[in-house]
Amino acid sequence: MGALGGVEGIVYKPERPYAAGRTASGWLKWKRRHTLDIAVLGVTGTSPATQAIALGLPLTRGALQAVGVSLPLPAALCPQLTGLLHPQGGGARGQLPGTVGGLPGAPPVSC
Repeated sequence: MGALGGVEGIVYKPERPYAAGRTASGWLKWKRRHTLDIAVLGVTGTSPATQAIALGLPLTRGALQAVGVSLPLPAALCPQLTGLLHPQGGGARGQLPGTVGGLPGAPPVSC
């Protein structure tokens, strides 16, 4: 959630005496994690420096809800993904809604 609102996690210290000046000693961070099965909708960007993966959440009847875009892909990862990602349904190109990225209002994208 971070910048979108909410908290990333909780920092806590087990029952140990406080040690002044040793802020990193003994502190632990607990992050709540959620996992989702998502689909790759496509690859955005025209140059390796701007390419990212558009992600979609499967809905009913084959529709996908655009839910996010990855960070720009590292150049070393692009050749590895090339062999894994293949166009489905004739390789049609499409536009994602301007609200993709977890913001409200992104309509489903049919496959």
